[in-house]
Amino acid sequence: MSHQTVAHRPVALLLGVLSVIAWLILASGVPAYAHDQVTNQTPAAGEHFDTSPDEVALTFTGEPLSVGAIIMVVDAEGESWEEGEPSFSGFTVTQHLKSPLPDGNYQVRWRIVSSDGHPISESFLFSVGDVSDALPIPEPASADSPVSAADNANQGEFSLDGASDDKTSGDSGHLRTALLAGAGALAALMLFALGRVVKTRSSRRSKGTTS
Repeated sequence: MSHQTVAHRPVALLLGVLSVIAWLILASGVPAYAHDQVTNQTPAAGEHFDTSPDEVALTFTGEPLSVGAIIMVVDAEGESWEEGEPSFSGFTVTQHLKSPLPDGNYQVRWRIVSSDGHPISESFLFSVGDVSDALPIPEPASADSPVSAADNANQGEFSLDGASDDKTSGDSGHLRTALLAGAGALAALMLFALGRVVKTRSSRRSKGTTS
């Protein structure tokens, strides 16, 4: 075996380890974008109905999990108008409503566990019948509350406990930072070890040449 082949082994090992670390860093970013998204919803945000709708239906990009699913429909006074539990059919979740809904403004507040295992949530408004004198809906309990609930039909993320449900993006960012720091430390260590190996072999060759 030639000295050149032996000398290249530490370099190949270093490149292999750095490639694995780079793959882990890239892979850690996937969960932040893997949550299901709503592709269709009935009612639509801000939709007005002349007559009372029978249900709320949400269709997602993936098949949501049935555990922990909540779809609430509340009026301006905070009274709930959903009936029974949400039902699941493929990518669609349906919540039946009490009928008929009185004229007024309503807020849908939903919390679903995404197919990737993380909870996602949102709230939006719709109205029924004559709403000329109807009370506005209070702002949702969200980490990023809308400026005005009365004229903001799609009110964004909603959490039943007042805190943000989805912390995956932040957690993923911390993980990527930790991996980057680890990759830098490991690369420095391997470069140091590689330098020692090259220096040792060069020293041996020099001794062999002079002897």
